[in-house]
Amino acid sequence: MKKSHYTGIGISLFLIAGSAFYIRAVEAGFRAHLAKDYTGAEAGLKARAANGDGFATYLLGENRYRQHLPGASKEEAFEWYEKGLELGSLHSAAGYLYAFAVSSKP
Repeated sequence: MKKSHYTGIGISLFLIAGSAFYIRAVEAGFRAHLAKDYTGAEAGLKARAANGDGFATYLLGENRYRQHLPGASKEEAFEWYEKGLELGSLHSAAGYLYAFAVSSKP
């Protein structure tokens, strides 16, 4: 192989590894939530929600509705579900409807 081929392969591997590290950092809130570290997931999920991620708003609402966070209220859950609805999240719509039907909106 020519030296230019090795350089191209090296650049490709660098870009793939860099992308993997970036994705892992961006998805930190989701990974923490899956590990049931709800308090640790807050910052990452809020950052994703601020960037327009409807699923993150759904998870923030669920954390509050299911009382995974100390001092969380169901009213806060409805607020997060409503933010998710504004973003077009079907998960937030389902969470809102379920919470409304079961507990009625405060």
